[in-house]
Formats: sequence, C-alpha cells, structure tokens
Amino acid sequence: MALGRRSPGAPALATAIEAARAGDLPLARKHCRIAIAKDPQLEHSYLLGASVCAMLDDPECERAFYDDGLAALPRSAALLRERALLHLQEGEPAAAVAKYERANELTNGRSPETLADLAYAYVYVDRLEEARVLADRAVELDERCFSCWMAAGQVSLSRRAFPGAVTSFARAGRLRPNDPDARRSEAKSRFLAGDLDRAAQLYEALVTELPDDVRLRVQAAQVALKRGRPRDAIRHLSAAAQTFPDQPKLQQLLEEARRRAGEQP
Repeated sequence: MALGRRSPGAPALATAIEAARAGDLPLARKHCRIAIAKDPQLEHSYLLGASVCAMLDDPECERAFYDDGLAALPRSAALLRERALLHLQEGEPAAAVAKYERANELTNGRSPETLADLAYAYVYVDRLEEARVLADRAVELDERCFSCWMAAGQVSLSRRAFPGAVTSFARAGRLRPNDPDARRSEAKSRFLAGDLDRAAQLYEALVTELPDDVRLRVQAAQVALKRGRPRDAIRHLSAAAQTFPDQPKLQQLLEEARRRAGEQP
C-alpha cells in the first residue's frame, strides 16, 4: 500500500520521512516502526526503516526491517531486491539469487533494473552465460538505464570479454559523467583490454578528483609501470604509502618502481 490518507500508518510514515530528511535517523527509525505497527502493508515504511538502519551502521536492524517487510508483503519486488542486495553484502549469493529471481518473476521479466540485479548476482554463482543474456535484455529494454550498463560491464569483465566491458562502462559513464564508479570500471577494463594510454588518462583524472583514494593510486601506478613510466608510478605509490606506511605489498611495489626508475629503494 502506498502512502496515503486512508492508511492509519501514513502520519507516522510522513514524520519518519521528514526526520530522515532532517538527519534525525533514530527518530526516523522510531516512526517507521510506529507506521508499521499501525499498518503492516505500508511498503515504504520497511524500505525507509532499513535504509535508516544502514546509515546508522546497524545491519541487524536493517535485516529485520526487510525480513519483517517480506513477511507482511511477500510479493514486494522492491523489498525482495533490497534484501537480495543485503544477502550479497553478507556473502550469501545463493540467497540473493533466489530473491532476485522471485523479484524478476513478479515483474514479469520486464524490469530492466531487476534484470540487471539478477545478472549481477548470477556472476557470483558462476552462471555467466545466463548473466550475459539477462544483461543484454536489460539494456535492450532501457538503453538509458545506468545500472543495466554497469551490470553488463561487470558480466563482460567476469567473462574476460574486455572490449565489451569497455563499451558497457563507457555507456554508463556517458549517462552519469560524474560517477566515479563508471569511470573507474572503464579504466580497469581498458587496462585489461590493452588500451593503456586511455586507461592512464582515466586514472589520472580520477586521482586528481579523488587524491586520497589509495586503491586508485595503486591502480594508476600499475598502469604507469605497464606503460614503462616508473616515475609516474613512484608519484602515486609514494602518496599511497604516506597513508598506509606499514603495508608490505605497497612498499614492495614502490621499491619495484624505484628500481625500474634507476633509483635506490
């Protein structure tokens, strides 16, 4: 049931929404529970409550909102999808697949986002050909679906179809030019596809935007070493080592870059 005047839980849900917008997360969680007690059919109360719990870094609370929601609304594709994502985060891919499959059934295989979610989950259980079919179907249904292109790219990466991954992540990046995940994934794909110059350009731009991201620094350094530019690698690895001075692998990579540059470690 959607939020509306006829629902006895609507006033509490409205209060929860306003509290969440104001940043008062405990109050938002409290009123989500009040809304559910007054009307267990208010789907948005469970979704908002779980989201608030996630922001409060309370996974048990988040899980409870989703599970209670699915007990009351077992045909809610939205709740199934969100609970499936939590399964993935908790290292339970088989449970995630089961819920995504059910959500896909409930949407008659016509929801691009749900198809993309299921394709992504299939990667975790090594059902790569099925994942490819679903990802292709998702982008056919909606060429402007960002998550669909991201899923298609991840499926291609998992299948080691690197040119296809480049194409998919580039399409995602054009839909959301400011999204660093799309550009990071495109950079990785280009590196694996052998397009080192373009990969380096993307990584350098990302490092400029996110200079404290150590993983980006290491990836940029790996590309630089592959291109025969050890001094660029040293620049990135030195910055990373300042953040994590006690990481042996990082120090080893920095020493390797210095050796290639003809410097003493």
